[in-house]
Amino acid sequence: MNKNINNKIKELILMFSKLDTVEERYELIINFTKNLEKFKDEDKTEENQIKNCQSTTYIKTHLENNKIQILSYSDSLISYGLSALLIYVYNDDDPVNILKYPPTFFNDLKIEESLSPNRSNGLYYMYERLKKDALKYLQNNN
Repeated sequence: MNKNINNKIKELILMFSKLDTVEERYELIINFTKNLEKFKDEDKTEENQIKNCQSTTYIKTHLENNKIQILSYSDSLISYGLSALLIYVYNDDDPVNILKYPPTFFNDLKIEESLSPNRSNGLYYMYERLKKDALKYLQNNN
């Protein structure tokens, strides 16, 4: 596994392992949104919107120095926090790593068991969007 991604996942697992309740997990998830770069209103477009997500959620990516840069916004704090966790792991990394390392670590964080089916679907579609964008960048570089 990519050392950078592996270290980030280990950090997340350690942080979440210290929490006992669903409420504490949700609070930590939401705290991850506090350091995110502001999502511009003009980027809240249909193209950037995550379909099949319970809340209104947007993800925008671009490539900078062959590293994927990820921005997100959601009108739901939980969905916004879930996207922030994906950003924490995958942002500023090689797009190929999004394809190589799916977010199975969410099972270790014990987050999915406390998510509604709709929120779990939203998380799945957020990751699918990242995969689609990563593939696009990789194809454009070849």
